[in-house]
This record gives sequence, structure tokens and C-alpha cells, in this order.
Amino acid sequence: GIATAGEPGEMYRLLLGALREGERNPAAFTPIGSSIFLSALRLRGMAGAGLLGDCAHCANCGERLSQKARWAVPDVSFLCETCAEDPCEEDARMAGTMERILQEPFSKLAATRADDSYKEHLQELAERLSACVRFALPFPSPAADALIGGDQRK
Repeated sequence: GIATAGEPGEMYRLLLGALREGERNPAAFTPIGSSIFLSALRLRGMAGAGLLGDCAHCANCGERLSQKARWAVPDVSFLCETCAEDPCEEDARMAGTMERILQEPFSKLAATRADDSYKEHLQELAERLSACVRFALPFPSPAADALIGGDQRK
């Protein structure tokens, strides 16, 4: 929401914290570090805007997600192996990545050793989140485009 005068809002604190972390941690500016850093900023921004569901538990029954799950697109929520029609390991991995990005401090995330498959995983995550944000908004939004990393409606 919008903060009252003199009281910083949640989004302002998120952006300020991100800028400070970027100043303190040069890993934020490596190719993989910047990808993780921007993913963290996007996910935490979406959480603050109320656009994220629980990334660790089933949206239907509340059970903790296991090795297979199904992302309930266009919502940012997940179904467990029991509740989903066609659960898969990749969706469970997406849920785990999102939960980790939301919970861990950036300094710990920046220490992640990443190969090309992890970079592709982060790109797929960004694309799926893009679809979810687009569905959540009833109109085109340059702010949403910036949140998800550019206009991808081509």
C-alpha cells in the first residue's frame, strides 16, 4: 500500500534494502548474482503486493510439498502430489526455489553455485511469474512489466 507521510511503506523498505544489499555485496552484479538478486526483489515485491501464495504447502490440503507438485498457474500457488492431476519434479523445484529466495538473506543466496541449467531454471521461473502477474492485473501495466523484467507480451 501507500505509506503515510513520514512512514516508509513495505515496498519502499524492500527497495531500500535491495539497494543497500547491492552496495554491500558485489556478487549482486555477477551474471548469476544479478539474476538471483532480481528474482528475490521481484518475488518479495509480489509477496508484499499479495500476489504470492504459499510456496511450501499445498493450496488445497495444506500438506507440505514434496518431490512432485503442480504450479497452479495463473495463481502463484502449488498443489501437492495427492491433489494435483499431473505433478512433476520441475514444479516442485520451482516452489522450492521461490521459498528459498523468499526466506534466505541475499548474502546467502549470492553464494549459490550456479550452472547453465540453474540459470535456465531462473529464466523459466521469471516467465511463469510474468504470466501470473499479467493474469492478476485487469489492465496492461508498465509497473508490472518493470516488476517482472520488461514487456514480454510480444
